[in-house]
Amino acid sequence: MNATLQALREKGFAGASARTIAGFAGVNPGLIFYYFKSLDELLLEALRESSADRLERYRADANAVRAPSELVALLRRL
Repeated sequence: MNATLQALREKGFAGASARTIAGFAGVNPGLIFYYFKSLDELLLEALRESSADRLERYRADANAVRAPSELVALLRRL
């Protein structure tokens, strides 16, 4: 997943090929398709994990908001 996210950050969606991701991971590109049915499935899973991690990091701060002004300040910080 880290290699997939790195490929997306550095090469963009169009450049995040199986070969590029495998290069970042230091593995054979065929290994990707051993674990995932398609490149799209891998990309979606990486984005799901990234979104879940981000949500978990922000959850405590969001739950502590008690006033609209605090929410605005939090959103500006994020």
